[in-house]
Amino acid sequence: MKCQCSGLPHKQWPIAYTTNLDSKYGVARINFCPKYFVTKTLDDAVTWFHELLHINWASGASKRIIDIKIGFTYSEKGKQVFRIISAHGAQPCKGLARYAENTGLWVIRNAESMAIYALAKFVQKKLGDVYPHLPLAPLPPTSVSGKGVGSDYFVADDLFTILANGSFELLVNTTLDDDLEWSLSMGVCAMAEDEHGDADPSDILTLSADFALQTDYPTDYLSSWSSWAGLTPTTTTAATPTSTPAPLPMWIMNIYSDTDCTGDYYSLKGHMYDSVQPHECIVIRSDPDTANTGVSCGWYTDSGLTHANCTSGTLTQPLSWQAGGTGTCTAYDTVDCSDDGSEDAYSYGLCYNSDNHFDTKT
Repeated sequence: MKCQCSGLPHKQWPIAYTTNLDSKYGVARINFCPKYFVTKTLDDAVTWFHELLHINWASGASKRIIDIKIGFTYSEKGKQVFRIISAHGAQPCKGLARYAENTGLWVIRNAESMAIYALAKFVQKKLGDVYPHLPLAPLPPTSVSGKGVGSDYFVADDLFTILANGSFELLVNTTLDDDLEWSLSMGVCAMAEDEHGDADPSDILTLSADFALQTDYPTDYLSSWSSWAGLTPTTTTAATPTSTPAPLPMWIMNIYSDTDCTGDYYSLKGHMYDSVQPHECIVIRSDPDTANTGVSCGWYTDSGLTHANCTSGTLTQPLSWQAGGTGTCTAYDTVDCSDDGSEDAYSYGLCYNSDNHFDTKT
């Protein structure tokens, strides 16, 4: 597949891009561009994980993991200019994590934030449990009074400063802002992560003076920050060495209350294939919500932010579903998976909406 962004400045050429529905073959794919093959190994790993998170069946998230954009307005030569940059790289991701408005929701939907976090944990392990804090984020502000009491401004290193009145100031050197700049005029490169359809306006976080204060942070973090900045010794308790990570599920089946794989949902996860445990019959709401072997079932509400055991689930007439992994999942309208002529089979990777003429009612 040809990378289609060569008309942009070289620094804005994509390393890779992903589509959940290839226009020719109808399957998810990742296209690695020439820039990918000249990056360093760890950068390759971050890119691979970043792009994999964009694939719905791989991430298993209730909302698509995308490339969040950050929008802000600043004054330039007496005019108000609205600018949008991608939350890509350490500085924008740290700025995104410090913004107070629905912080977790924005971070957990940004592929770069998740990929860099995974890299940080990998490096931390290699360093003997020393957290890689560079580039060091500025100390959080102490107030938003706007009266000069304490540090009443929010700093996103190498990007901009937000004052208490909500106005923005750019650095004299705007190199990083320029490299991360985004607009719809970029064509296919402007898409959130797909080659089809326009970017979703809801993917853009427009910043204001809503930033987290020092009082919002745990004392352990502030102590660690002081140590990283060379101000005081850290008092953070060292992490206990972790045991062998739990095995990842080999397949996932999400069953949704609304069409297009949205709304509240059951999430079934398994660690076996038919070749290992032939024709496993799984009864929704009968399995634990976590398991390292066998099957687990969780019930998710509030766009996936609230989680409980499937016994708490209230969904009886699903309107869509999606399988992740490999192979085929067969749905039955019986509790023992007996063949009564009313079962339906679905392949992994695509979101299926209920069809009254064909689909099993469960």
